Parts: sequence; structure tokens; C-alpha cells
Amino acid sequence: MHADIVEECSDFLAEYAGIPLAFAVESVLRVETANEGLGGFHLIEEPAKEVHVKDYDDYEDEGPSSWARRWDLSHWGFFSARLTQIVRLY
Repeated sequence: MHADIVEECSDFLAEYAGIPLAFAVESVLRVETANEGLGGFHLIEEPAKEVHVKDYDDYEDEGPSSWARRWDLSHWGFFSARLTQIVRLY
């Protein structure tokens, strides 16, 4: 499988808004510091106390189609990844 990364214009947001923004939360990341924070930090994945669904589509007027009304998108970059399957004929 091959992935093409493509830069999109902000007109693409209407199509992007059609992608569901819901996902199951099954784990969380815990931050652990090293050497009292001077040695960086580690992210430790742990099971969520309660598995639940986070659905950003439930928030009215919060999706990608409302972004242009809320923010200046002129300096934003929008990218999409398109997967293609490479078929080899021998």
C-alpha cells in the first residue's frame, strides 16, 4: 500500500467535514518526568478507567465547516493522505 500526502486548499473543508469525528477512547497517556523534569519526560500508555466514545460531531458548529467563520485560515495548511494499492503484474 502506498500513501500520497496532498496539500489541499480550504475549499476542501466541506468534504473533510463529512468524515466522522468519533472514536473510542480505550487508553490514556500518563506523563512521567525524568530527573525532576530536567531529563525530559516519557509518555506511558495506560488503559482508560472507562472505555467511552468521544464524538466531536456532537458539538454544534464546531466542525471543519465552521472554521473559516471563526478563524483566519489564510496561513493554515490542510493536508490529506490518500492510500493507493500498488498492483504488480508479473
